[in-house]
Amino acid sequence: DFQVQVNLNNTNFSFANAQNDGDDIRFTDTDGKTLLNHWIESYDPASLLATVWVKVPAIAANSTKNIYIYYGNAAAGSGSSALATLDVSTWTDGAPAWTKVETSANIDTSGADAKLQMQTNNTQTTCTETWGSPCDAQADSDNTWDACNNQSTTTTYTKVLEVTLNKTKAPIGDTVQVTCRFQGSSSDNGTEWYIWYYNGSGWALVPGASGNLDADTVFTQTFSFTVSGVPGEQWVRCIADQGGTGTSCADDGGTPDYWDNDDARFYVHYKTSGEMRGNSIDSYMQGNTFTANHTVPGSTNITYKILRASDNTTLCSITAAQAASGYDISGCAPAAEPIRVWAEMTVSASPPTVAPAIQDYTVSYYGRKTATPQPNATVGPEVRPTYFTTDPTVRNVAGQGLDFLEIISFTELLGPRNQGSVRYQISNNGTTWYWFNGSNWVAETGGGYNQANDAATVNNNILQFDNDAGPGTFYFKAFLRSNGTQPVEIDGISINTAQLTINEVHNDGIRPSEGDDYIQLYNPFTSAYSLTGHVLGDGSGAGDGEYTIPAGHSVPSKGYYLIAKNATEFNNRFACDPALVNQWGGGIDLDSAGDEIYLKQNAAATRSVDLVVWGAYNAADLPEGAFNGTAAPLSGDGNSIKRITDGYEGNERDSGDADASPENDESLASTFMVVSPPTPYCMPPTAGSINIIDNGGYTNSSAPPMSIACDDPAGVECNSGDFMRLACTEAALSSASWRPFEKKCNETGYACTFNILTGPGCAAGEG
Repeated sequence: DFQVQVNLNNTNFSFANAQNDGDDIRFTDTDGKTLLNHWIESYDPASLLATVWVKVPAIAANSTKNIYIYYGNAAAGSGSSALATLDVSTWTDGAPAWTKVETSANIDTSGADAKLQMQTNNTQTTCTETWGSPCDAQADSDNTWDACNNQSTTTTYTKVLEVTLNKTKAPIGDTVQVTCRFQGSSSDNGTEWYIWYYNGSGWALVPGASGNLDADTVFTQTFSFTVSGVPGEQWVRCIADQGGTGTSCADDGGTPDYWDNDDARFYVHYKTSGEMRGNSIDSYMQGNTFTANHTVPGSTNITYKILRASDNTTLCSITAAQAASGYDISGCAPAAEPIRVWAEMTVSASPPTVAPAIQDYTVSYYGRKTATPQPNATVGPEVRPTYFTTDPTVRNVAGQGLDFLEIISFTELLGPRNQGSVRYQISNNGTTWYWFNGSNWVAETGGGYNQANDAATVNNNILQFDNDAGPGTFYFKAFLRSNGTQPVEIDGISINTAQLTINEVHNDGIRPSEGDDYIQLYNPFTSAYSLTGHVLGDGSGAGDGEYTIPAGHSVPSKGYYLIAKNATEFNNRFACDPALVNQWGGGIDLDSAGDEIYLKQNAAATRSVDLVVWGAYNAADLPEGAFNGTAAPLSGDGNSIKRITDGYEGNERDSGDADASPENDESLASTFMVVSPPTPYCMPPTAGSINIIDNGGYTNSSAPPMSIACDDPAGVECNSGDFMRLACTEAALSSASWRPFEKKCNETGYACTFNILTGPGCAAGEG
């Protein structure tokens, strides 16, 4: 892969046809399909300029490769990614050696550490004092003769006449030369001479620097030594030593031992400042972090800078502490322009006997491959897209269908750019495909688009599909038709399936043993649903378990099945007909603070027919072993939770997890509500109730559907013998006309239309 710079301007790119930030830009490989990663370095629609980097697969030497840029999708999100387009790179110098230093001043990079150089001063220094008046005497030794009266420069006794050093400042590792001038005594009586060196931590004899003095002779000894030890003051000592046993000043070998010392001092000091500049990082594109390992003693400092390589302009300054912990340079270093690292060391200590040192530093960045010469890109003229005219199809993936017994609605979700037409075939197994021929759903015979239906036709006749083709696993196939210039865009399909559901749960009973807890099932199908062998369960906690429904039990079409913890306590509260109330007894113990209840087809089933969870439930106790949706609300003392619409589970679909069950992916929070007081279907009538489901009042449809659920005073579903009136305001409701309640408003021959623009209390434009 290679990062190629693409420069866009008003001569090669239509900024008016793209989003203002270029988010809809996409690049493809030569085949026009394979997406290539790209990163928008800059995008200025006002100036009509943009710079984009594209990661292109290998480009052969001396060749041309065509890639394509697409744009013009107002709904597209950003595809720009520096991380995906650029290479994650690091640039390091130091550790173990410094190899990428372009220039340095007063900094030594020859060793493992980059550190300040030491000072050098080649000015000569000389000591000419004798007997008892040393030059710069180092404090650890006397520099005297005995108290003789003839201590003068003219006396003939043994003495040091002069000490000379060729430097006053020298770095460690440098060579210093010392010259000592001695005078021998009037007689040779064991007089010796020595030259010693003090390196800041101890004395040592300069190698070879010792011997005997000749009588009445003035002579000079010159030696060189290598500076070592620690920074600070260092010394050289010339010694004339006359040993003897006499007791007078005469050269008679008396005692004590007489000597003359003269010391000369020089300095080992660091320079007080220095700087170094690294090589250009040519592959740099976007910054990440700068990190340095260094030593910064007291009274010293290190400052780092990121420089623009082209002109050494400072882009950001970084303290030693910031560099040690890793400093974010993404905001200070420019994009797609080479940079370099600069470091400055300073010493404020006086004298400068300490100095900082850098072991290494590292720039982490997003970079690009470099080559000589660099590949370049030329953008050709804009070409309007053309689209396939062969009716390509889109379908859901094999194995990802939705199990169903009845389907009650079909809705297409077309994209905002769609200008063509879409027709559908549907299937109950993913193999045999059906279309509606005006009377029935029949298997297609190779007619493709011409044996397919638009979404409205599919929806209007979907209730007939299970009768004509049979229940199974739902699949769809969409045929996309374009005249070649029309984009065709489909975002998805939404279906609702009829299903036996847990319609209402009462989990916080108020009777002595909470025997008034109950579970109510609803059957939306056109025929009775057998419950024989089905299992209700609430997990494995204390008091929890499963209950197998006996043979012969069923749920009537469009009807309910009610089962309570204790039928007697239930009927004492709700006064239901005992014949309508079943009892689970033990094995299930609903917890109001949080629990789960599920219905499965048999004891061995690993998928639920339906399930409900609330509060602090335990998903592991479900047949699927997990729950990926949202929990139903907590009911509160004496209340129940109930589906907002009987038999409706929202746009429930499998999340694609291992259990392949849509039941544990439902948003129960949006399909259940708290009912106070509870409303088991078997309660004696009191007053009718109507609940309208209108998607929260929001719709993108010009003819929004509404579901109306009604229980009349007789305790059964409303029908044409019951009446309702509709209005847009409470005040207008009392004067609105009564109309029969018809359960199948969406079917041919029924009319439940209510105009929300012109109806009682409604205002035009309300929506």
